[in-house]
Amino acid sequence: MIQQDISKHFETDRIDFQFLSGNHLYSDYTLVKTIIVNLLSNAIKYSKDDSKIIFECSDIQVENKPRVKFSVVNLLGDSGAPERDKLFERNYRNSKAQNKPGTGLGLWMSQEIAKLLGTTIDFQNFGEQIIFSFDIRTK
Repeated sequence: MIQQDISKHFETDRIDFQFLSGNHLYSDYTLVKTIIVNLLSNAIKYSKDDSKIIFECSDIQVENKPRVKFSVVNLLGDSGAPERDKLFERNYRNSKAQNKPGTGLGLWMSQEIAKLLGTTIDFQNFGEQIIFSFDIRTK
């Protein structure tokens, strides 16, 4: 269901959907979808042209409690990596990304939504690859 719902927002075959979870979420679906759509939009906007973007949904355990982890993985584009310490600030825009459309509110808003859902968005940088992820309780 989530793949079909999210696919409606994007006219691209760049997203590789990997669903490795069989659990059901106990959360506000609209808010979770808002975060995912924002993370995928950013990945499309700021990754290398024509590169694949991976969206993964997997089961994990946190403190022996089942959760579903959502991850968006992409290669860095011309704008380079965002500044980790400013990434989730309101109105933050990477200086190299000023030529791209945007307001600098998306990641800030997504992080605020994640907090309302009892989680946070994590950012990892592995050279040319970046990952944004968050997890939600399942039971």
